Amino acid sequence: MTDIPPLTIDFLKNIAKNREITIHDVLSLLTIITADSRISNNDFVRMSGLPKEHVGRILKDFSLLLEPPSPFIIVKQSAHDSIKNFLSEYPIEQNEDLRSKVTQQVEEIAQARPAPLREYDQFLATKETMIKRALHLYSEGELLYRNILFLGDDDHTSLVASSIGRNVSVTVLDIDHRMLESIEVSSQKHNYHIKTILHDLRKPLPENMLNSFDVVFTDPPYTSSGIALFLNRGIQALRKIPTSRLYFCYGNSDRARERELKIQSIVTEKGLLVREKLHHFNGYIGAESIGSVSSLYRCDLTPQTRSDNVTAEKIYTNS
Repeated sequence: MTDIPPLTIDFLKNIAKNREITIHDVLSLLTIITADSRISNNDFVRMSGLPKEHVGRILKDFSLLLEPPSPFIIVKQSAHDSIKNFLSEYPIEQNEDLRSKVTQQVEEIAQARPAPLREYDQFLATKETMIKRALHLYSEGELLYRNILFLGDDDHTSLVASSIGRNVSVTVLDIDHRMLESIEVSSQKHNYHIKTILHDLRKPLPENMLNSFDVVFTDPPYTSSGIALFLNRGIQALRKIPTSRLYFCYGNSDRARERELKIQSIVTEKGLLVREKLHHFNGYIGAESIGSVSSLYRCDLTPQTRSDNVTAEKIYTNS
């Protein structure tokens, strides 16, 4: 009987690290090759969305699980059940149980959030937005063995994400002690172990937060200086590897599109790549000046990504 390596999360971690992809990506690839009895190499490349040479290296990592190389990828019969069982423990697709868990957490915390303060440009997200954010982060693989930083979290997205995260480390940095105290109460109740830090981003990040996170999520002040500062801090906090992600929200009236052009230029100047923009993804209670909605951007790092030491005192609308 051919020796088959034990399928463990550490096995997947090593592949993810060596191939500069996420554990979620590795699980997705395993899902593809076990969906049918066999799949052509060309179809696998197409379905994976990865370059052919990169796919070839990953298949070598899976070699002990697969039949000898041929025009088709075939999982060894002796490995098929163990892969299926492993994938059932780490589902990458959303299901009703997941949505139910998220919805239950949202219902619990939505009314417990402190009242928003205009001095910090706070507008609370709707319940549906809180649900959508957590499920989107889940689908993108950000809630599996990832280190996440929320730069500001008056919406308490960190709690909702933690409710369905697996082996995630969550940190929340905010200028408003009320928000942090509220998050701490729920975190302790559910044993989420969320770390909270009281900090004004107009001041430099603490040294131990630099180059430390896999994911940054922020819904910053919608001023040019606010966006620039929060993106700057996000870049500084992220690890400089291909799998790091920066999510940020921004909204403006459709009658003031020139403002969004300015935001686009800031993103470009920072050397960030907008991988995805979900138009009107976020809904808010209030915020009528922007139609009570904003878009969600997902940005990837590039070799040109850079931060600077520029700070801004006036980042809030009324400051």
